[in-house]
Amino acid sequence: MILKTNKLKANSKFQLLFIFFILTIAFSLPAQNQRIIDSLFNVLKKSKHDTTKADAYANLCWEFNSSNPDTALYFGNLGLKLAIKANFKKGIAGCCNNIGVVYQYQGNYPHALEYHQKSLQINDELGDKKGMSACYNNIGGVYVDQGNYPKAIECYQKSLKIKEELGDKKGMSNCYLNIGEVHRIQGNYSQALEYYQKSIKISEELKDKQGMANGALNIGNIYADQATTASTKKLAAYKFDKAFEYYLKSLKIFEELGDKKKVATCFNNMGNVYFDQNIYYKAFEYYQKSLKISEGFRDESQISICLINIGKVYYKIGNYKEAITYSTNGLNYAKKIGTLILEEDAYETLTDSYKALEDYKDALKNHELYKLVDEDIFNQEKNKQLAQMEAIYQNEKKQKEIEIKEVQLAKNEIVIKHQKTIKFAFIGGFVLVALLAFLILWNLQRKKRDNRIIATEKAKSDELLLNILPSETAEELKKYGRYDARPYDIVSVLFTDFKGFTEIAEKLSVEKLVAELDLCFRAFDQLMGKYNVEKIKTIGDSYMCAGGIPVPNTTNPIDVVKCGLEIQQFMEEYKEERIKKNEPYFELRIGVHTGPIVAGIVGLKKFAYDIWGDTVNIASRMESSGEVGKVNISGATYELVKDNFLCTYRGKIQAKNKGEIDMYFVEGIRNRLKENLPDMNPNLPSMC
Repeated sequence: MILKTNKLKANSKFQLLFIFFILTIAFSLPAQNQRIIDSLFNVLKKSKHDTTKADAYANLCWEFNSSNPDTALYFGNLGLKLAIKANFKKGIAGCCNNIGVVYQYQGNYPHALEYHQKSLQINDELGDKKGMSACYNNIGGVYVDQGNYPKAIECYQKSLKIKEELGDKKGMSNCYLNIGEVHRIQGNYSQALEYYQKSIKISEELKDKQGMANGALNIGNIYADQATTASTKKLAAYKFDKAFEYYLKSLKIFEELGDKKKVATCFNNMGNVYFDQNIYYKAFEYYQKSLKISEGFRDESQISICLINIGKVYYKIGNYKEAITYSTNGLNYAKKIGTLILEEDAYETLTDSYKALEDYKDALKNHELYKLVDEDIFNQEKNKQLAQMEAIYQNEKKQKEIEIKEVQLAKNEIVIKHQKTIKFAFIGGFVLVALLAFLILWNLQRKKRDNRIIATEKAKSDELLLNILPSETAEELKKYGRYDARPYDIVSVLFTDFKGFTEIAEKLSVEKLVAELDLCFRAFDQLMGKYNVEKIKTIGDSYMCAGGIPVPNTTNPIDVVKCGLEIQQFMEEYKEERIKKNEPYFELRIGVHTGPIVAGIVGLKKFAYDIWGDTVNIASRMESSGEVGKVNISGATYELVKDNFLCTYRGKIQAKNKGEIDMYFVEGIRNRLKENLPDMNPNLPSMC
């Protein structure tokens, strides 16, 4: 009696848990499926026959296949166990078919093929042509997902043949659509169009509006694909018009049918047509319509697509902040549903938008994430191929096992056929294993190459940053996200300015003027590296640099003066070349002063490394008070370099808040006055 009571309690506990599990699932279901789900649960509750329960579980598996795959598999396996227990072959085939669909939805293609083929085998044994046709159709879908298009078309053709034998015209229409879609994916547009039109023709005969709309939508996709690769603008415009025409046809029918998901798809595709033609305000309008409908029935995939597309529109029209907002929201949905292609699109727009805002730190971050997602997509494709090879191998292996069994039944040829079968199986297995090994090795090599590409892109980003900032400053900015201004005690600041720049500019074209400035400034840039001097900026035709920053040193007064002498020597050679050609030429004044400064980066956008203080102002006065072809230095600089250079005193100037300041011309390096300056840079630009 005690044992019986305990058993009843255990059963009651299990029933309560099961009811709780069912209610939890039910609350998460879309409203349109709830009625069907409730009726199936009622069947399970009332029925005492395992066959009826097996069918109910199979149908529950189907209803949950896209919304909750784990729950679908749970119900599918419950139904399969009951069907096997009752030797209910039709139920076994139905459960295997639906379980295969769930595995396909999850991307588990080997398991999907295994269950679909089990279902096909049982339907074949039962002579159930309709079931066989459905299995061939599902297997074809798996092959499409794997990229094995010849096998996909083969399966769809087998399904079509059975539909023709049964006189199932609606089924034939669907097969034509599937075959046409495979041809479209491969770019065989004429064949795809032929099959789509066959599908529409049948749908029109049957007055099947859903089929007519699907056909029109797919034809619109063909014209849209062709427009993006058209050889002329006129042809592209024609193709875009045809695409829009067919999208509009399908939209009207889907609106009549109340198919909101397809309506949202049509609006999005119509937006794509305008986007590809750079008509962004119209693209925005249709993307917004698609988004509003998708949000209404919580289609997270379509919501993600719309948000990312709207982000692209904002980027194209220059509203980079809104582009970032919409792309980020779309990215969050894409991550939630695990769609890498959409993540890649979002990261690309974010990279471009941050770059346009000159926020190079966030641009680099999103660019690196884009590369990582791109690598994941590549690896997924390779995994699909490997899974496909594994599925083919397992299929052939099973086929060989069947052949071996058949051979064993033949009394007179058992040994010979058995040996041949083993030989073929061994060769086939060896070839497949070798091919799998090759694919894995190739994938590893590709991954290494992709890593090299990522490293190269990172190096480019770093190089861009180093072209803007000193290396030490750039490293600190990347590490901490900021670079605080800091004081320096001894820094030598050099200013240059071209004499009579305005008059010369009036004699040259804009292009020639810019080319001449570029020639001179490039030469100056090369000398900066030679003498360990940091270029600060150019202001019109003036050039500003400093020694002793960002890494302090005590040699900067000598380094900067040497640099100034070599700049003047370059300008002298430049002048001689221009005189020979009877062309206008620039002449240069240079001023140098040594003293304390503050250096750093201020602001958040369009940041630049800069220096401040009286030292900068005095260096500028040294330049403006100098003479063409000379390096004019202050008394402070002279005291630090007088043992290294021959200098001529040239009087005083009045400096604001500083009183009078001594000035000196640097005539040359001490003891080498009459010699050319040593170590001229051989890489300076030619004067020609």
